[in-house]
Amino acid sequence: MRQLWRNLLLFLLPLFMVVCLVLVVHPEGPPNPNGFMGGLPDKHARLQSINGPRLILGGGSNLAFGVNSERLEREFGMPVVNLGLHGGLGLEFMLGELRHSIRKGDIVLLSIEHQLDMEGQPDLKRYVGELFPESRDYCQPSFPEKISLLLGETKEGLEKIFSGGLGQVDSTQVENNPVYTRSAFNKYGDVVAHIGQQSFYDGRLVKPFRYEPWKGIEAINSFYDFANELEVKVYYLFPCYPRSNFESNQAALSKITTAVKDGIHVPILNSESDFVYADTLFYDTKYHLTGKGREVRTSRMIDILKRKSVIPLSGN
Repeated sequence: MRQLWRNLLLFLLPLFMVVCLVLVVHPEGPPNPNGFMGGLPDKHARLQSINGPRLILGGGSNLAFGVNSERLEREFGMPVVNLGLHGGLGLEFMLGELRHSIRKGDIVLLSIEHQLDMEGQPDLKRYVGELFPESRDYCQPSFPEKISLLLGETKEGLEKIFSGGLGQVDSTQVENNPVYTRSAFNKYGDVVAHIGQQSFYDGRLVKPFRYEPWKGIEAINSFYDFANELEVKVYYLFPCYPRSNFESNQAALSKITTAVKDGIHVPILNSESDFVYADTLFYDTKYHLTGKGREVRTSRMIDILKRKSVIPLSGN
């Protein structure tokens, strides 16, 4: 047994030294405040600037690219904040963000991408945590996530050491596309830099869906109970989706939407096909609408919210 522990120590010690070397030698550059994720603190600055009840949009980039919040605010006379940003942050992060943000009188519209990953991308969450420290409280990384992140940093550091790339700017900080920068957002939290640009979405490149039981249902129900205690109303909207992919993934999507309808306690306002549009109305991915597409969706959303009497109309 003693020999076994000695051999294990001899194996782990060099690995430990490599990890320490990488973490010390491999410099982590500061996050780019003008990159796409830089929109997060601006969204929260708007949240904090509004004294009364707010209409808060919660979800991923299907909301960032897919809603005209100014029209919603004008239509219902209620300040709107679009928190939609990036699906890679994970559902746990998004719901944690809402838990830290909502207060009595708010109305939350959830529009979550299909079977969105719970944990998200550890490196992206770490990056956002450095950019906006408050976000570190939105969710706690699990032990496997911490190990995965440490190994990822070690691998990246070794690659830079042996390629002579030490000191170079991390690729996650380089934002050459004006659509994916902080300035792409308007004051409501909507991406507007792509308005007027043509669609180059190709549905043939999208991998087919495969149905899997989704932990997100339980997490959404837990958030719903939390919001009810604060007297915050929460509603659910199925996201936008390209028609070609909707039709080619019918078997899996049918199971996914049935599980959501049967499982979540949150009132569902629309059908799974309400925001299904022609591929030409999608900008670059299956959840990013073009400028025209966001207007079509916003009009439909306004009709649904009115028909369901979700938001009391102001006297304007």
